[in-house]
Amino acid sequence: MIQKTLQKALFLAFIGVFALSTACTSGNKKTTSDGSNKDSIAKDSIAKKTEEKKLLEVKSGWEIKTTPNRKFDDIARLISGMKSNAGSGLDSIEKNPSWVKYAANSDSAWAKLEKTRLVQMRKWRDEELSAANSSSMDVFYPFSGPDFLNVYTLFPNAKSYTFLALEPAGELPTAKKLSTKNNLDGYLNSVSKSIYEIFNRSYFITSYMAKDLSRNSVNGALPIICLFMERTGNTIVNVERVRIDKTGNVVAANTDSSKRKLNHGVRVYYKTAGSEELRMVQYFSADVSDEALVNNPGMVAFLDKLPEVNCYVKAASYLMHYKSFNVVRTACLKHSKHLMQDDSGIAYRFFEKGKWDFRLYGKYYKPIKDFSGVDQPDLKAAYQKDSAIIKPVPFILGYHWRSHEAPNLMIADRK
Repeated sequence: MIQKTLQKALFLAFIGVFALSTACTSGNKKTTSDGSNKDSIAKDSIAKKTEEKKLLEVKSGWEIKTTPNRKFDDIARLISGMKSNAGSGLDSIEKNPSWVKYAANSDSAWAKLEKTRLVQMRKWRDEELSAANSSSMDVFYPFSGPDFLNVYTLFPNAKSYTFLALEPAGELPTAKKLSTKNNLDGYLNSVSKSIYEIFNRSYFITSYMAKDLSRNSVNGALPIICLFMERTGNTIVNVERVRIDKTGNVVAANTDSSKRKLNHGVRVYYKTAGSEELRMVQYFSADVSDEALVNNPGMVAFLDKLPEVNCYVKAASYLMHYKSFNVVRTACLKHSKHLMQDDSGIAYRFFEKGKWDFRLYGKYYKPIKDFSGVDQPDLKAAYQKDSAIIKPVPFILGYHWRSHEAPNLMIADRK
């Protein structure tokens, strides 16, 4: 069943957004057996403390610090179809025929996605997003779901990413849960199903996520974020539960993040391949409509405290076209140095034209039939005016994912 689900996703997903890189680094091995050289043990201990000190010192617009805990990386590699590093204790699960088949199919799928889509996406990024990626500026991604893949592919240098979405953060599965064949089969099948739409269309569908990321299935956004991190060549250092307090500050949270609670979420700390610099994704579950924010002063304060960011928006249901999403729209416009989006993000009319430089890409198609009343005559006119110089988008991204259409993208650079 797992193989069938994954093969179906691959067959339909003629394009992909994911970087195939499994060069994840493993933790230092320390000799602990009797008769080991004490000097060697001491050096290992010093090295570990030095590494942890490095991790605690890294900062961005947010304070980024944690203590390494390898268990999260081990489990994340397991559900990604990648063998864990030595000492994980997961050997018996990795020998299970179900996992072996899942891993082989995953490798094949990701290799094809890399070849058919990600190569073009990275080339375009290097040419068109060079200014945004010239530093390690933080990224803000509202209406994100667990989509680490697209945002990391487009903005790989960020020290931190802030995700806001409706779905609960959830939990990674435990080795104990995955140790039985039925549980393993069920979980891996749920993972394959949950990433189907982003394989096929490049985005998650909100109504599907409610079921696919439920507590009885994948259990939240966290497992998918971690899977995408591993498959893009990163190593997870630690995962911590957090929440936004009433003053807009991020603080520790001890409650179960698999249940949706106001402003609760997780921070996932990770390192890129070949680097010891600590980076972070913070994901919060929240309704950011103006109506909901009336009773959520903590989130309003949090949005107001955002640092200067690269902002990314895609497949956002055109919510920021409406006056009922004024607060989050204002936050995006206020804090963005560079803003990349498709037409489903902030309506063109909300940009003060004297404050931004615009670059348009692709073609402007009217919104798909699922969304009415969100046509943008002014954006269409801008496309028509500059049609001779507008560059195509050589990959599929967002609602216009079908082969007979083309995506539209806009990069707005603050003057």
